[in-house]
Amino acid sequence: AGLPRTAAAESMTQEEVIALLGPGLSGREQIGMMIYPGFTALDFAGPYHFLAGLPGATTHIITTQNDLTPVPSDLGMAIQPTITMANAPRDLTLIFVPGGTAGTLAAARDERVLDFVADRAQRAQHITSVCTGSLVLGAAGLLRGKRATSHWAALDALAALGATPVRDRIVRDGNVITGAGVSAG
Repeated sequence: AGLPRTAAAESMTQEEVIALLGPGLSGREQIGMMIYPGFTALDFAGPYHFLAGLPGATTHIITTQNDLTPVPSDLGMAIQPTITMANAPRDLTLIFVPGGTAGTLAAARDERVLDFVADRAQRAQHITSVCTGSLVLGAAGLLRGKRATSHWAALDALAALGATPVRDRIVRDGNVITGAGVSAG
């Protein structure tokens, strides 16, 4: 009884949805969601579902590969990217990095990935990650002096990247929002 009817929710105007979701949404957001070989699909899927549903926003699935071949997750599920780093918009409203294991460590050591993330983050309103994606943000220099979280097994590694590790599910420090494990997405 307390939940809105689906039909009522579907009849909301874009302005009403933007007002509901929070201040600062224009309906013209450019959202960049990174994927790299070995990312964790669940770290990506939940945030993608929410962000791609923002009225008027354009969501770019950005691959670290040089072409648009499907990108395999850590368990083999492949996601089709929409754009390469070379062709991604210069100005993103939000940049997002999912976590993973070996694939994340490889991304956190890839200078092309780190340069791309650091560059886009300079102009982004929101810099976000789920799970060990925060290690990529940290390796790109974006967590220095900031509070951040990650998967519990990788949390202590954030300190070596200049962050203050916090054992919370979601940590917001300025325009940086990090989520702990996969369910924090």
